[in-house]
Amino acid sequence: MRRAMLLLTLGVGIGLGLGQWGIGGLQAQQKPTVQTVHRANLENLPGQETIIEVLTIPPGLATPRHMHPDGHEIVYVLEGSTRAEIDGRATRTYNVGEVVHVPPNIPHVGANASTTAPLKVLIVRIRDKSKPIMVPVK
Repeated sequence: MRRAMLLLTLGVGIGLGLGQWGIGGLQAQQKPTVQTVHRANLENLPGQETIIEVLTIPPGLATPRHMHPDGHEIVYVLEGSTRAEIDGRATRTYNVGEVVHVPPNIPHVGANASTTAPLKVLIVRIRDKSKPIMVPVK
C-alpha cells in the first residue's frame, strides 16, 4: 500500500512537472513575430526612411500601448482581424483587406481580435531616422 501511494505521488508529481513544462513551452511560442521585408532611405526626404514589416500576433494577444515619434504607421490586414485602440478615435476592428493609419505621436494599441486565429498585418512605416521607432506609453 505504501509503495502504491509512493508511485501515485511520484506519478502525479512528474505529471505536474511535465504539465508545467508543457505550458511554459506553449507560452514561449505565444509571442508576436516581426519580419522586416524592406528598409530604405527616402531620397527626396533627408533623414526619413520607410520600413515595411509583416507582424504576426497570436490569438488573444496585443501590442503594448505605444506611439511612434514623428513616424506614420499604415497597417494593412492580411489575415484575421485587428482591434485598433487609437487615442482620439473610437475603438474599431479592421478585417482582411482593410487599412488603418496611425498618425505620428498618437498613443495606440493593436490587438488580435480573435482568441483562436493568428493576426497577420503588413505595416508600412515612414519615419524620422533620428527618433526611436516605438516608445512605450502608459
